[in-house]
Amino acid sequence: MKNRFALTHYFQARGSSQAARGHLPGSVALAVCAALCSPHGAQAQTAPQQSSGESAPALEEIVVTATRREENIQDVPVSITAFTQEQMDLQGVRQVDDIARLTPGLQFTRGNQGFGSSLSSSISIRGVSSTIGAATTGVYIDDTPIQVNSTTASGNYNDNAYPQLFDVERVEVLKGPQGTLFGSGSEGGTVRFITPSPNLNSASMYVRSEASYTQDGAPSYEVGVAGGMPIIEGVLGFRASVWNRHDGGWIDDVNYYTGQTTARNANYTDSTSARFALGWKPMDNLTITPSIFFQHVRANQSDFFYLHSDGVTSANPFGPGNLPTFVNTLGNPANGDYVNLHTTGQYQDQHLALPALKIDYAFDHAELLSNTSYFDRSETAITDYSSLEAGNWAGVLFPQNPNDVTPGYNDQANHYFTQEVRLQSTDNDARLKYVVGLYYSKNSTNAESKVYDPYMGTLISQGPLGPLVCGATAASCITNLFGVGLLNGQYSFFSNAGVYDTQKAAFGQVDFRIVENLIATVGLRYSKMTDEFHNLEGGPVTGVPGVVPESGSQSANATTPKYMLSYKTGDALVYASASKGFRNGGSNPPLNNAACQPDLERLGLASSPLTYKPDSVWSYELGTKFKTDQGRLQVDASVFQINWSNQIRNVDLVSCTLSFTSNLGKAQSRGADLSVNWRALDPLLLSLNAGYQFVKSTQDLPAYTTNGVTTYYATNGEALPGSQPTATLSGQYSFHAFGNPSYFRWDYTFTGRDAGQIYPPNVVGSALYPALEDFPNPGYSQTNVRLGTSLNNWDISLFVNNLFNAQPVLWETRGTVTFDAVPTGELVGTTLRPRTMGVTALYRF
Repeated sequence: MKNRFALTHYFQARGSSQAARGHLPGSVALAVCAALCSPHGAQAQTAPQQSSGESAPALEEIVVTATRREENIQDVPVSITAFTQEQMDLQGVRQVDDIARLTPGLQFTRGNQGFGSSLSSSISIRGVSSTIGAATTGVYIDDTPIQVNSTTASGNYNDNAYPQLFDVERVEVLKGPQGTLFGSGSEGGTVRFITPSPNLNSASMYVRSEASYTQDGAPSYEVGVAGGMPIIEGVLGFRASVWNRHDGGWIDDVNYYTGQTTARNANYTDSTSARFALGWKPMDNLTITPSIFFQHVRANQSDFFYLHSDGVTSANPFGPGNLPTFVNTLGNPANGDYVNLHTTGQYQDQHLALPALKIDYAFDHAELLSNTSYFDRSETAITDYSSLEAGNWAGVLFPQNPNDVTPGYNDQANHYFTQEVRLQSTDNDARLKYVVGLYYSKNSTNAESKVYDPYMGTLISQGPLGPLVCGATAASCITNLFGVGLLNGQYSFFSNAGVYDTQKAAFGQVDFRIVENLIATVGLRYSKMTDEFHNLEGGPVTGVPGVVPESGSQSANATTPKYMLSYKTGDALVYASASKGFRNGGSNPPLNNAACQPDLERLGLASSPLTYKPDSVWSYELGTKFKTDQGRLQVDASVFQINWSNQIRNVDLVSCTLSFTSNLGKAQSRGADLSVNWRALDPLLLSLNAGYQFVKSTQDLPAYTTNGVTTYYATNGEALPGSQPTATLSGQYSFHAFGNPSYFRWDYTFTGRDAGQIYPPNVVGSALYPALEDFPNPGYSQTNVRLGTSLNNWDISLFVNNLFNAQPVLWETRGTVTFDAVPTGELVGTTLRPRTMGVTALYRF
């Protein structure tokens, strides 16, 4: 492969590039890379040069498979953002966070308001967001869905496992519901990670090594090697990769009681992945590709830190009275001194394996494809509940005794079997094009969560409820308050939940050219789904003695059509579409804690619902894609409206600290996307990607009525989370330095204030409610720059991410709910990774 550093090189869908993380120091990584990549057998090639009077070539094109067949992205009547390997290298894309930063309409957040590790996350597209129930965004590795559903409403942490970006040929973000071709869980859209196939005719290699340093933090480094070659030319070949990366931390662990630093830069992450694929072509029209992908990620602590507080009370914006605040003079975020005050070390350890078998049989004008896969993921985590428990029972930030720590132990296992068979036409110039297929999946998710809290009785005795419920012993505080004691004398909460779902579907989509340039598209998917859960729960918080088994089930059918008209002439495409997306419903375990009953009654419920229905969206989109100025200017634009019905949301019950899942009415998302690529000068390429969506409730959603006064989850027209503008302005200038092709690139990203991020619209309160406060994210921006040069097959570049060290306080949260609905008042938040400087060495042929 030629090492081209002309601007067009970075918009071509070729090669395979991924983020790599490693434990080797940068110098060692570079040495390893040099040893492995000496160009024996590979001719070093330089890009052909243009004369000063020669016009620059048009923008090169990306081939995507958004419609399940290979097509030029400019010919696909869908709003798509795609990243090739070369482009991800140039923009420093190392993980899904970076994809979200550069993709308008894609929201991605890590962490769980300070609890757990930074692997906890949520992802949404165009404001179709929910952290409970089935996923609203499809996540695929090739043709295998890997998005994770939640188990029960309370007590289980279920997070997607995203592939780290090494040995990934392309990432596609499909915006809007993809219910016809991608099924359940793609209500807002789909993110697809496409891996490279083995090449049966030529050898290739890709190596990336990187070393960097984060201001006021620790170094990061990576090394990864990927490559392949034919074993029997034209018949048998392979593709293999191995990669490792260490992301250094920048938040210190500090002992709240002594003020001493116990661990510096504690929020680090270590990642390792490996992949092997074998391509076998026993006959001209048959290709068989078995593959297996492994990944291990361990994230220590959280990216949340504690904010300064001087102990002065502040007005409660949600109700009468003031919010108490604790005194915290530890750390100084304004000077880059970030501290984590958790008393128990937190981590999350994630393993996944994905074996798959792809069979492709080619006919004259069609192909039959089969994909069989088994997604196996396991996860272990420890979460610090000390602050939560101290706030719940004693109304203080941390226990009086520093030894009274409360770790939560979380374990999860996912086993997903998927089989899909498709027959699709391959002649893109045919008047009739089609895709038809069958889909089957059988999935199981098992999650166990337990909170170790032998000091619970002591905390209750120290709080405002102590004089009312405590007897002669600390244990009596618990039994008098809940009616049952700690499970096994140790655990305040225990849950072992298993969710088992099966989905069968038949789908098809037809593109028919009515007249020259005018194409009608009709698609339909019919899905039949079953879902059941089995749960064991115990502990005083659940209100049940011992361990109580629970179970439930539900089944549903879904029909998701798609209708579209598109008109293409020359380099211009206009389209209008209406499409439906859905996600499956589920079951709730019963709420046995008697303390939940007052809140249930305020909702007009005798008990919590045992099941909830699927929810769905209808999306209406009008878009255009065109080129002009001899292909030097490319514009993609769309406007959309998404109507969301029977939203699946969580209902939190403050009085018993539990929750259930339900269907909570309607919402709407309206917005627009714009993408512009312009070769302003022969050596200068400018790009703009911008988007905006406003998400609102479209009906009053009453939570409860007390004394004739109604409190609402959300009122008609109220903004919901995800209502914000986003934009990325990029530029790249190509030049020669010392006779070598070189470049300078910058990426400026802007994220506007989220107008809907007032928390919480769905918390059921008590007489002293509200107890929590979240602050809207401010608008913020980030600038990344990179300067690089080509040396034969090498690309060496220097980079600075977050050039101006922007440090906005994001996801700022006040308070831990106490049992009597009084917050402890601590402030936590997160921010962008501080300024990071480094060097990247790439080798490819």
